[in-house]
Amino acid sequence: MMTSDHQSHNVGRVHQWLGLAVDAAKIRLRSRTRRLLWSLTPGEREHRVLRSELRRLERDPKFAVELRIELAEGWLRVRFDRGLAELVSGRAGGGDRP
Repeated sequence: MMTSDHQSHNVGRVHQWLGLAVDAAKIRLRSRTRRLLWSLTPGEREHRVLRSELRRLERDPKFAVELRIELAEGWLRVRFDRGLAELVSGRAGGGDRP
């Protein structure tokens, strides 16, 4: 007859064994289905959107022109904001810059 210590020891061993078996199965699935898991990750959806935009840039000249205009306007806004910040910081510091 088994004592409670022996039973709990056996349950602990089974639990350990099951944990190792589950981890081994995860590793095997990851290595065999890496591409599938990669395609199902949330970050992949963002990459798909970017790739579709790049393909559209290559194929649609009108879209490419619109995107370049949008990027140029954004860059002008950034430069303008930086210029204002430098102007304000120069005046706040007591500088004589125009």
